[in-house]
Amino acid sequence: QPMLPPKINPEVIQVVHRALIAGEQFRGVYRNINGEEGERVLHPLGLMVREPSLYLVAVCNGYEDPRIFALHRFSSVKREHLPATRPTGFSLAEYLERQGNFGSGEWILLKARVASKLGRILEETPLGPDQKLSESDWDGWRQLEVSVRDNWQLIWWLLGRAGDVMVEYPEWVRHRLISKFNKI
Repeated sequence: QPMLPPKINPEVIQVVHRALIAGEQFRGVYRNINGEEGERVLHPLGLMVREPSLYLVAVCNGYEDPRIFALHRFSSVKREHLPATRPTGFSLAEYLERQGNFGSGEWILLKARVASKLGRILEETPLGPDQKLSESDWDGWRQLEVSVRDNWQLIWWLLGRAGDVMVEYPEWVRHRLISKFNKI
């Protein structure tokens, strides 16, 4: 189900963009996913769009490794007009690739049986460039094989198509899905 984008304070957008362009740090009050607020000094490295949200990749004072911050969770921001620091050799593209869209980001080979209708959808919009999809068998199911990222989006996608997909490999993905179904 598509979700509406969260509301982002226009001042936050303006300050973050200006800080990124100028290579400057900024101070912000940020509320984490648990609702805890705290002030942070951030050294922005780039932006990431993960629909429907917009995220800042930044180094936060007190840490050396980049972290991801949802822009809609900033309640206030202020430019510091001080140079931002970047981790040595940092590449935004490589960082985002490793993040795997908020999962381990590791590539896994997914093998599953998919219903004929889902197979037709996957022919039009494949899950990856190496996707292999067999012809329908006698009961209308097709064999799917594709390399995908191990992340929350994969699990959401599989859960959302529970009646049309049967994961065969890796077994731990199948067990993760079963565990989630047992909680419902």
